[in-house]
Amino acid sequence: MAIFSEPLTFAAGGVVLVASLTRQRRPISWRLTGFVVLVSVWAWLVPMQTIKFLLVFLTLLWIVESSISRQRLWLWAVIGIVISPLFRYLSEVFSFPIRLQISYWAGYLLKLIGYQVKISGNLLTLDGHDFSVDAACIGLHLLGFSYLAGVFLISQASKKHNYRLPWGAILALLMLILGLNIAANLVRIIVLVLGGWPPEHPLHELAGLVCVLVYVWLPLALIIKGFYHLHPSPSTSLSSTISWGKISISWKKGLVYIGSLSWVIYLLWKPYSASSVFYPTFSAPVGYTHTPLQHGITQLRNSTSLIYLKSIPSFYSVEHSPYICWRGSGYKIIMIKETNIAGIRCYEAKMTKGQNVLYSAWWFSDGDTHTSSQLDFRWRMLSGGRAFYLINVTVSNPRHLPSTIKQMLDTQQHQAFVKR
Repeated sequence: MAIFSEPLTFAAGGVVLVASLTRQRRPISWRLTGFVVLVSVWAWLVPMQTIKFLLVFLTLLWIVESSISRQRLWLWAVIGIVISPLFRYLSEVFSFPIRLQISYWAGYLLKLIGYQVKISGNLLTLDGHDFSVDAACIGLHLLGFSYLAGVFLISQASKKHNYRLPWGAILALLMLILGLNIAANLVRIIVLVLGGWPPEHPLHELAGLVCVLVYVWLPLALIIKGFYHLHPSPSTSLSSTISWGKISISWKKGLVYIGSLSWVIYLLWKPYSASSVFYPTFSAPVGYTHTPLQHGITQLRNSTSLIYLKSIPSFYSVEHSPYICWRGSGYKIIMIKETNIAGIRCYEAKMTKGQNVLYSAWWFSDGDTHTSSQLDFRWRMLSGGRAFYLINVTVSNPRHLPSTIKQMLDTQQHQAFVKR
């Protein structure tokens, strides 16, 4: 996982951050100093890419606040989350239930107005043509841009009306952005299905942009404007411009900045310790070859099946999602749904790569409990339960999937982790 997000989102976040600066501030920002120190220690102990990103972002904000401008922490937090690689990961992995629900709603509405639509997970079939609700259809990129647009509109309205919204109103607006994006994507899916516009069609992306403009950004601008008209009374004075020419940094502060940035650069290059990698131990099914791979991943293989077991040592750990890994291997996921196979709740997917077609299923297990829910297994681990691992079963013949999963469950023992 890269330290920063995709370049376009990162650049947009930087523009919104600079545009939100309101007044010159020379003293050291002590409110961020503690956060920078704590995250530095965290990055030293656990040099993960996400923690490194947080350290870099907090350090840059600390320099900005100590030299140029002080701003409300919620604004920095929203920008930092949106431009982080973690936002992209969480949007892809945790959006499964939302995508499946949007697919169901879209199919239900189309049936309601008289269309004969078949719904299978994220796959909608109309007149013999399949439409897959993939990650792009949840507005992954547009969701991030919508949050950046909301931050920009709120900060500019604060300058214009000389008033800062209370925390409750800000939280309501942030939740509203998510709701508007879901509604916009629901409309988008219906339009794309009715229009028969696949991803390669020029109107596919245009429909998405029109929907987000009409159903997200325009209503958001009007609602934020209404919020500020309800509170016309000014609070503290907010300057709308920054005197860039008057900003000066003393040599002492410059040395502090150089020392801090040098320490951050060192932590960025600090490698992750291999001794913290754990592997699940179990009895492999008969006939499978057993191969330990990197990053706590174990591979089981026979002539018809491929199984991966991927350790999740902590409740906050980022698991190796098959949805991301298989796409990284060049496969296109054309169908995904949450279903019951061999008595367990799991995700099932159909994937293609050229003429090659694979059928895959995955779920989370601690040896006794099996679940497809991210929130379920993380809550169990946070509550003191045993560590979970991800099980991914893949076959070339869909008829082999239930029997392979059942064989895996029958031979699975209580899970434990050992260092390698």
